[in-house]
Amino acid sequence: MVEQLTLNQLVLGSSPSRGTNFPKEIEGTGDNTKLPPNNPGQFEAETEAEAESEVKNWPKKLKHRGRVLARIYRKAGERGSYRLYWRVRQGDKACSRMRDFRTYSEAKREGDKLAADLAKGSLVTALTAGQANDALAALERLQTFYQSTGRRVSLLAGISEYCEAAGKLGGYTVGEAVERFLAAWLRPYHNATGPVWGKSPDALEEALAGLRGALTIPARRNGLRHAFVTFHMAIHANENLTAAEAGNSQQMIHDHYRALATRRESVKWFAVKPSKAANVIPLPAVSRQDAH
Repeated sequence: MVEQLTLNQLVLGSSPSRGTNFPKEIEGTGDNTKLPPNNPGQFEAETEAEAESEVKNWPKKLKHRGRVLARIYRKAGERGSYRLYWRVRQGDKACSRMRDFRTYSEAKREGDKLAADLAKGSLVTALTAGQANDALAALERLQTFYQSTGRRVSLLAGISEYCEAAGKLGGYTVGEAVERFLAAWLRPYHNATGPVWGKSPDALEEALAGLRGALTIPARRNGLRHAFVTFHMAIHANENLTAAEAGNSQQMIHDHYRALATRRESVKWFAVKPSKAANVIPLPAVSRQDAH
């Protein structure tokens, strides 16, 4: 009986619920940890205040091996943001760069990355925010071009090719130049009426064969149409647009006309204009009487 009672007391005593007063035990631990506020905005503000309080002198200097590479300026006046400031060299000229951040923590985090890049001599640090955005957008456009044509073009190659082409177009865009040169070919026939070719198809083929032979151009069935579609696709990199111009399907353009020419070749092809030079061989003229 006594042994059983003692055993019961031991078992009951081993239970964490017997004789335990949790509130009193917690109060007695001396743990004065402050719970975070329920308002996330208040917690963020308190965290930011603590981070900023660690800065003894403003502006905050960001160093690498003792060398100051950037500074963070605190909010001041109407500028309700923290400003990250640094200087870079472009050629022989020193240029200032800056970015604004809503919080000190954001400015400090980006500033530390910037200081590391500056220490490595990274050229990325020379870009303004706008230039960086333009570069990323250009890279995305080149990726779209690759997916559409299968051709990879670097950002430098794309810009170089564009500048070379634009320098030859007299201030016109590529699209405007195409329309302008096409108009030059059609202008002499602006008020013309009747058939475009008044003789038989065989006569047209004979005339074109003679022209190709004189210029040593290999014969190809529907060569002008294939050339137009090929160069239009290369210059616009838009299968849907080229399909609409050619009266064909997007799949046909993708399968048979993709990545067959460069943009530079396309600009040169569309830039061909009528000329009265001695080496131009005109097709035989057709009178209105022969046309009917």
